[in-house]
Amino acid sequence: MKHSVRILALLFVLCLFTTTALADIEPAHGPGMIGYEAVVLSERLTVRQSADTRARSVRRLSFGDTFIVSSEVDGWCDCFLSETGGPVGYVLSDYIAIDPMYFIADESTVVYAWDSVYAKKVAMVGTGTRMPILMERGGWLLVSLRGASGWIHMNREDLNLYRSLNGQY
Repeated sequence: MKHSVRILALLFVLCLFTTTALADIEPAHGPGMIGYEAVVLSERLTVRQSADTRARSVRRLSFGDTFIVSSEVDGWCDCFLSETGGPVGYVLSDYIAIDPMYFIADESTVVYAWDSVYAKKVAMVGTGTRMPILMERGGWLLVSLRGASGWIHMNREDLNLYRSLNGQY
């Protein structure tokens, strides 16, 4: 009897600390009239006049800023901002996500250092937090966190939604 009570208590504690995220998944937008929406993944991103790290800086973008990309060549994407209507410059593709899906937390959600509930917790995001999804692996989503990244454990329903929106079913 004592043994089964201990097991039940242990299972209860594990349930408290093993949380799965409840979320909305915002699908990718697909191509627009001149290209795909892109989002900045780093704290700051320099838009350059030409596709060269030595080229003059035209503008700086911040984490979460969105713009349009119509092509990528040798790791550089052309950058169109909605307020100007025309091409602004070039950004390095390593620091952006092109046409991403988004994770939108329905409740406070734990973000882990790697895809395990035993991993270090690196953040707790609040309800309504919207993060670009970088990849999915085994029921976990890798999301962008202001220049870093972390893993969110998905519940079965949200994971199935993500996979169906991502064309995996």
